[in-house]
Amino acid sequence: MHKNAIDEFLSDYTTPVDDGGFTALIMAKADAEVARIARLRRRIINGAFFIGGLTAAVQMPKLWGLLAGLNLPTVSLPNITLPNITFVDAYMLDAGVISSNISYTVVASLVVAAFTLWILAADQLG
Repeated sequence: MHKNAIDEFLSDYTTPVDDGGFTALIMAKADAEVARIARLRRRIINGAFFIGGLTAAVQMPKLWGLLAGLNLPTVSLPNITLPNITFVDAYMLDAGVISSNISYTVVASLVVAAFTLWILAADQLG
């Protein structure tokens, strides 16, 4: 008997209450605040990149001066033949041919380029 009374009391607990649009107003303000913080964060990051780039650009003459005065020891390297990657043919789509004809530097460059494009696209979409 006691269990039925509790169940009956809680049966209307989840029904929506007319609050005159208060909930919608609070949710809109919360969404606006999240958007404002995201815009502020993007501006701060862009400003930090700009200041960092400007600082690095100002320091470049000093770096070139240091590098000009740097004397590196000469090292004799073994004669290495690099794979020829100047041709593109249909059979290069095979994974074995790709791995034997493309250097790791080219693959790393492609990965960095793809990652950069992904970051730029995410920034534009978000």
